[in-house]
Order: sequence, then C-alpha cells, then structure tokens
Amino acid sequence: MKLLPALVKFSPLIFLLAVNSYAQVYKWVDEQGNVHYSDSKPAQQNVEEKHFPTGQSSIDPELESYRQAIKKNELARQRQRAYQQQQQAETKEKAKKRKRYCDNLKAKQHIDNRVSMWRTQNPDGTVTAWTGEQRKQYTQALQDNYNKHCR
Repeated sequence: MKLLPALVKFSPLIFLLAVNSYAQVYKWVDEQGNVHYSDSKPAQQNVEEKHFPTGQSSIDPELESYRQAIKKNELARQRQRAYQQQQQAETKEKAKKRKRYCDNLKAKQHIDNRVSMWRTQNPDGTVTAWTGEQRKQYTQALQDNYNKHCR
C-alpha cells in the first residue's frame, strides 16, 4: 500500500512525462567534412534544423485505470467519513436529548419526594387532592421511565 500514495503524489509528473515530446536538433558539416549534431545552434551559416520525435511513452497503459481506481477509492472514503460524521452527530444529539429527559425525570422524582400532597385542578376550576393510589401510580411511572430510559 506504500506504492499507492506515491503513485497519487507523482501522477501529474508521470502524466507530463507521458506526453509525446519533440527534440530540436541542429545538423552541420564542418570544414573537414564531419557531420555534427547539437541541440544549440552553432554560429555557422550552413546549419540545417532537424526535428526528431522522441518516441512513444513507456508508461504502463494501465496507469490511467490505476488512477481512476485511486480516485474512486478516495471518493468512497470521503463518503464513508461523511456518513460516520453524520452518525456521530446524530448519536451526540440523541445523547443530549436523553440526558435532558433523564434530568427532567430526576427533577420530577425529587419534587415528588418533597411534596407531601398532590392536587389536580379540574377544568371547572375546582381542586382535587390525589388519592394514595394515584400518587403511588405517578411515583411508579416516574421510576419505571427512569429505569427504562436512563440506566
């Protein structure tokens, strides 16, 4: 797997090297009749300019498929990271809601323990005290909810 990051890092360079290039070469004959070639133009007048293709690239043709596979894998990893971040955010939000709910239940239990008599105001405005059974049901419901959601 160490080859993969290096391949990604150097892929622009490999691409540039893969492009066909041409070399500019100058040809001339000196006073002795010797033929010379150079990449810089000599001071002589009878210089002939030559263009030679350097040939095809020796880069593996599967390189493009490797590059596409790397890109596809990177996109898949990005999607996976985004999904995990979304899941973490949702989990944190659920934990916050659960904590608020449990804190609220604790507060209600605390109040239930401190208040000796519960009353209910009826729609007609009259107040009715809770019976011992109503109070016991309310206290049990608080405890059941706390045990179910907060432990």
